[in-house]
Amino acid sequence: MCVLFTAQLPRIPSWMFGNQFAGCPACGSGDRLPLPAPAEQRALLSDGAIIATTLSKISCMRCGVVTYSEPPSANVVSGWYGSHYTLNAFAPDADRFALARAANYAKWLSNQWGARPPPASVFEIGCGNATLLSKLRELWPSTRFSGIEAAPAAAAQARAAGFEVVTGHFPKVIPLATAVDLVVSVNVIEHVSDPVKFLLGVSQLVGREGVGFIVCPDGDRPNIDLLFADHLYSLTAAAFSHFARYARLCVHAVVEAPAEIGMFVLHILEPLTEKTAFVCDSDNASSLVLHGARVRLIEQWRQLDRKLAARLDSAIEVTAFGVGEAAAMLRAYAPLTWSMVKRCTADVVVREHFGDLPVLGYGLLRETPKGVMLLAVQPATQSRLASQLEADGWTVVTWADLVGLADTPHQKDGA
Repeated sequence: MCVLFTAQLPRIPSWMFGNQFAGCPACGSGDRLPLPAPAEQRALLSDGAIIATTLSKISCMRCGVVTYSEPPSANVVSGWYGSHYTLNAFAPDADRFALARAANYAKWLSNQWGARPPPASVFEIGCGNATLLSKLRELWPSTRFSGIEAAPAAAAQARAAGFEVVTGHFPKVIPLATAVDLVVSVNVIEHVSDPVKFLLGVSQLVGREGVGFIVCPDGDRPNIDLLFADHLYSLTAAAFSHFARYARLCVHAVVEAPAEIGMFVLHILEPLTEKTAFVCDSDNASSLVLHGARVRLIEQWRQLDRKLAARLDSAIEVTAFGVGEAAAMLRAYAPLTWSMVKRCTADVVVREHFGDLPVLGYGLLRETPKGVMLLAVQPATQSRLASQLEADGWTVVTWADLVGLADTPHQKDGA
């Protein structure tokens, strides 16, 4: 159940002040339940780095938002994104999968802009190496594009691609003095320590007439973003609307991403007025159901290593197909399984090593003796890829069914 009401221009509520939140930072509720950690003293960052910490997150039973029980300090968070941070640090044309993903995002976002004339100006927060900006420029060639990126290596690649990109942490750094037509941010807000300050920065950029397109993982469904240490929030639509309101913004619409993009949502933001109506809350029953689904997902990941290692059955020579997010998750949360892997492969090689393992182009393996191939790709694609690799002679091991995301005919549960 959601509640609609006419907004009055708000003040930031008292519970948000102080070093620690007295209640939920979105709605103020004290009714929150803990989530299990996917592993002890192991957690994953978005760029694939593993840090020695145990995740301690909690779900709000009113608005459904997930936060840390004890939020990491701002210094700790900013330290995750230094010169060593490698996500999107490759040249924009180096990874054809990243290019395809950016093209899908550009198509989706431009469709949501609708039949209006193209925006005169677009500013992207967390623009990475400007792959998305490049694809948007293909659709809107007369638009002026600029952005900000915290990771120095990625920001340098964006500038090399010809974009006006500042290196810095938003909203500490807001490089534009004037408002823009469209502010875009894709999978950034879940990383920030203070969503209200972030959205206040967005509000400053959109001014009185601009629009904000804020994409983040879909917190209204159990989602693997719970497993990332640098995802400080898992945002439901209700929680997001609270944060937006405190920043003098209104959520005009929430749009689910198309299937080829994944479990993400777009929050379309407009300046808040006294006549703006918006969704403010979910009911406790639906939040409790969501919490239960989150717990089950995390428990499946806790058990994955034991079950998947049994499927490999002490195989001596294991190759992993994939060097992206799914491979990083296996490396972090299935260390016994990953210790059996001797090398990685992919259709397109953009790095020589993944962790400590060499990466070979799959074309080099077609004529070699076949062995065991562990799929280190997203669960939704495993069944199709397994069929292709089996046709090449590999013994393929999948795990989508072990995390409750797909049924696969390729193995029975060996645990």
